[in-house]
Amino acid sequence: MCLNSRVRFDSLQIGRGIAALLVVLVHATTFSRLNYHRPFAGNLFHRGSAGVVFFFVLSGFIICHRHGDDIGQPRALAGYLWRRLVRVFPIYWIVTLAILPAYFLFPRLGQGDETSPSIIATSLLLLPAYRAPILVAGWSLIHELWFYGLFALGIGIRGKGIRWLMAAWSVGIGVLAVSGWHRTEIAQSPWARLIFSSTYLEFLLGCAAAYLLRKRWLSTRVAVGVFFTGLISFLVLLSDLQVFPGTPNQRVAAFGLSAFLLILGAACWESNSSQPSPYVTRGNSRYTPLILLGDASYALYLVHGPVLSSFCKLMTSVGLTRHLGANLISWIAIVVCVLTAWLLHQFIEKPLLWSLHNPPWAKTVGDPSRLSAA
Repeated sequence: MCLNSRVRFDSLQIGRGIAALLVVLVHATTFSRLNYHRPFAGNLFHRGSAGVVFFFVLSGFIICHRHGDDIGQPRALAGYLWRRLVRVFPIYWIVTLAILPAYFLFPRLGQGDETSPSIIATSLLLLPAYRAPILVAGWSLIHELWFYGLFALGIGIRGKGIRWLMAAWSVGIGVLAVSGWHRTEIAQSPWARLIFSSTYLEFLLGCAAAYLLRKRWLSTRVAVGVFFTGLISFLVLLSDLQVFPGTPNQRVAAFGLSAFLLILGAACWESNSSQPSPYVTRGNSRYTPLILLGDASYALYLVHGPVLSSFCKLMTSVGLTRHLGANLISWIAIVVCVLTAWLLHQFIEKPLLWSLHNPPWAKTVGDPSRLSAA
């Protein structure tokens, strides 16, 4: 049976939303420590950056699932590149340009070089540099774009040579990840850190999940077991029970493998079922908020940093922090982040994606509700 590459997995959309929320929670923890000198929620979410690992694995899965049939088909390259660039840049530019004036008005808000033309250019173009982009969340988008570019090579070049080259590069990254090369001088180059980042092993785990899904080797029962194995291992690692002490690369690898099992199990579970999943269906009002959170996850990822920072500063300046307490202010800030992201997604991101994917001269019309998962 051939899988429809346009199928949307609601379980993964829910996972995307929860992963974005984890990133918000870990940054709320950081803001609370820096601004209020108090732990947020008992420091429970200090490993929430694992949500980024989940994003990377999920990105690899989505790209390989949606565009796996395009490998070695140069005619598909233009469409692939257009979808990828449109998905990343427009809303990223909107958020970056929205916060940029603040650095001209209040230079002390940042590192002091945010108004530099070179910094603005590298940030807007998402080019590797010695510092993170002005919108700090853009660091992960640089890795996303590099992976998209590598996949584009597989689409645009026929033959097995490029595949062998990619395989050798992947093995090389694995070797470098355990060799300690990041402490060498050459590893300090922004381009070297990008090209040989162990982050791409997480993308490749997602590609492996998409490959296994296509092969349909997992029965529903096995898929359920794989899903819960991934979920339990992810939660155990997230809880910081010291079950996996080791280097940062090793911990990222552990979260990456857990995310791989989660995504593979959820996707196979849904695709094997002749009926909609009993736990995640768009018509099930019980889970609709989580799906909507997944739809707005990219917007949430982009806006949460500026919103958290500005909201906490505002509450402190008007004296509400003393009356409400750091924890309550942090929780309110998180709610404001989610609401801001939903408004941005609903009224700017979704209509913009719709217009870019369906220009007036195009004859095909898609489903706007699926654009956020693309």
